Amino acid sequence: MLDIRYKTFLELAKQLNYTKAAKRLNYTQPTVTKHIQYIENRLQVKLVYSQGREVKLTHEGILLRDHLYELLDMIEKFEHTLARSNNRSSSNIGTSRTVGEYYIPLYTKLLAQNRLHFNLLVENTDILLGALEERSIDCALISGPVKERAGMIKEEFFRDQIVLVCSPNHNLAGKTVDLADLFDEKLTMREHGSGLLQSLTTTFYKMGIQLSQFNQLKFIGNIRLTKEILYQGERLGFLYFASVREDIEAGKLATVTIRGLNLWQPYYMVYYDTCQACNLAQKLRQYIVVPTAEASGGRADKK
Repeated sequence: MLDIRYKTFLELAKQLNYTKAAKRLNYTQPTVTKHIQYIENRLQVKLVYSQGREVKLTHEGILLRDHLYELLDMIEKFEHTLARSNNRSSSNIGTSRTVGEYYIPLYTKLLAQNRLHFNLLVENTDILLGALEERSIDCALISGPVKERAGMIKEEFFRDQIVLVCSPNHNLAGKTVDLADLFDEKLTMREHGSGLLQSLTTTFYKMGIQLSQFNQLKFIGNIRLTKEILYQGERLGFLYFASVREDIEAGKLATVTIRGLNLWQPYYMVYYDTCQACNLAQKLRQYIVVPTAEASGGRADKK
């Protein structure tokens, strides 16, 4: 905003008369005079002089008038730019499949609020990180490991358990097994590029186990399709608890415990250090952060 005393000067420069300027501004004439004297004292220049009943601008007064008009024009353009930015239809948010299809609708109020407008891209981790790099999305909510890059900010907002599930009719339902017992079982995992598979691969590698050791492994890139296959009873699958909690509680799926293995994976909010992305992240936090124990059905207490 322009100082009111400079606005007074511009009105006087326009009217070239103290009485008319005071009337237009709804000021007294002495107030107009004080405003002009304040600017002259501050700038150490003479801005106006009187010639009869008419006010004239000095050379410095003309320069100040012209520069103030330029400044007002810049302020107006900037305000329009801000207004367009604030009224932009939406931000672009990416989520991994577990986050977008299960965590957000089941455990958060993000979809119910109407203050933050956004487009939502639901994809696997590799695709989301690529979109983030290209700036086609402003922020990504990822359920899996994230390797940080220059300028990238990574914040954990939830921690979920990776569980092995199957039909309640499967012969391993509710049992405790060794990981090696799964080598000859019909096993299902998420597709390459998914955060869940990356987390499992890293964990198994530290244990000296390769995915190639699972002889009947099938990769599926859709969580709902994976669950439909598991319902049929022949296969077991690794999924995040957030995506199968309702199925377990309804008795449609059962868990299999792997001896000595307790898999927990953080969910991350990932964005680059730009003003727009940081503002979006600040707004998102109030909707996506849920206590782990609340969403995990108390399983977090068993970590």
